[in-house]
Amino acid sequence: MVLKDLSITGCRIQCATPIAIQLHTQYKIQIIPEPVVKTGNFELLVESRWIHSGEDCYEAAFMVVESPKGKQFECYVDYLTWRSNPVLDMSI
Repeated sequence: MVLKDLSITGCRIQCATPIAIQLHTQYKIQIIPEPVVKTGNFELLVESRWIHSGEDCYEAAFMVVESPKGKQFECYVDYLTWRSNPVLDMSI
């Protein structure tokens, strides 16, 4: 299972096998950040919002009900936001 998106309010996961998730149900998700982030693992309490089955992948989106307090979670979300934004080419 791969974390595809994470924000303060929600997240999305993707995997290659079917996901056994019930809509509008709460789950605990353990997040294992990349080593470069230098932050520990943490858990999110989430509620499922939608599930999508494709030909070769399955996705699910969740609303964050409870997230860790403190800077580690915020720094990780900031890191993911920074990583997902393309660098603007300012050369002409």
